[in-house]
Amino acid sequence: MHKRIDVGGALLDGQATLDVVNSATEKCVEKRAAAGLLDVQKALEAARDAAPRRDGLRHLSLNDNVGC
Repeated sequence: MHKRIDVGGALLDGQATLDVVNSATEKCVEKRAAAGLLDVQKALEAARDAAPRRDGLRHLSLNDNVGC
């Protein structure tokens, strides 16, 4: 199982797992690390810190609807 995810250039233990399923057999062939809510928040912070400052964008949070 791949247990680590890349968040802001750092390899972190994922807080969740994701089954990788063979579509022909519908059997799980392996488990992968997946991001949990805290991982997503860390990734959002890393992206915000890495992005050039643009007024009006740095205040966005995970709970904001940005058109997705």
